[in-house]
Amino acid sequence: MANYQLFIDTGILEIPNVVPLNHCKEVSKSLIDITLKIIFQNEDISTVPDELKTQLLTDKNLREKYLDNPKCVWKDNNPMKPRVSKNTGMVDIHFDPLVKKYITFNPIMYSHIKTLYDLLTNRKDELCYKDGPDRIGIKPKGSVDMPHHLDINLFRDYPTPHRVQAFIVMQIDEEQKARDSGTIEVIKYFHKYIHLASYFFKGKLPDTGSIPQQLPKNIFDLKALNSWLKEVVYTRNTDDEKLLELIDSKELPKERIELKWESIGMKTGSLFCFDQRTPHHNLRNKSDIERIVTYIRLYPHRYVSDPSVIKDYYLHPEKYDTRRYNNSEEVVYFKNNLSERTKVDETDETVKKCLIIKS
Repeated sequence: MANYQLFIDTGILEIPNVVPLNHCKEVSKSLIDITLKIIFQNEDISTVPDELKTQLLTDKNLREKYLDNPKCVWKDNNPMKPRVSKNTGMVDIHFDPLVKKYITFNPIMYSHIKTLYDLLTNRKDELCYKDGPDRIGIKPKGSVDMPHHLDINLFRDYPTPHRVQAFIVMQIDEEQKARDSGTIEVIKYFHKYIHLASYFFKGKLPDTGSIPQQLPKNIFDLKALNSWLKEVVYTRNTDDEKLLELIDSKELPKERIELKWESIGMKTGSLFCFDQRTPHHNLRNKSDIERIVTYIRLYPHRYVSDPSVIKDYYLHPEKYDTRRYNNSEEVVYFKNNLSERTKVDETDETVKKCLIIKS
């Protein structure tokens, strides 16, 4: 039984054994195969040793040794437009058949995320893929740290409900030091102090209004924030009436919690959920084993204005000029059999909920 209260308290929760290991292995192989086919469709990589093929995505010297066009990993040969980001590992693949089979409509995964939303919002609601299915992530050896960021904006109104962000780990080197495995790094408990962090960093962090909001380490100073919480907030040592009102507006943890970045040691097959108010980023990978995850983007039904669009997003992605599908290489690559990749069993109960298919 998952300890859902841990999510409410800390902002994160890892739930093991959501996907069997044999299914994870199948999905990982499928995702690596299709990523390599799409990215290197105009190259012959048959002479590249199998254990080095994904490293073509990150290793310039390897590409120069084996490829006719070492710049093919960039759109229009432009290094500012990586087709697979070296730091995020994001790949615009949304409709892999095995991901659909084992992940997208996985009833165990769905039940866990639904329970977390129910706890966050104090009401029950079914969930759906409001923006269509999410991407996958592959971080091979040579991948670097993703920038620290927050998937809301500290200086703007927070979304309601705070989204349950999630992914399932398909593959990771569990023996490697977490810091060097491509795993995620987070600041637990930050959601308990986010209203105060907004006050503290106002005028310090650039207020561009962007989401995600970048948290550069030289400005997003946790040591200074912790010191301020200790010496000003928890002692109420201030004449600032606005700050005192802010302190009183939210229930703070009784004992001050030291905020810090923590690398999370992951297990293959586990579902990792985190509160949208949690600063995070994924890390470099020094292992020969690729870190592979499938991202989950589920929302409560009541936040959907047009339920008919949800089904169309999944079944007809080529119609949508959105960030998620616009110029998607997957859609172009599979244009002749895209309908087969997006076909779903409309009698399946989880499918009906996720795509709001009416009986």
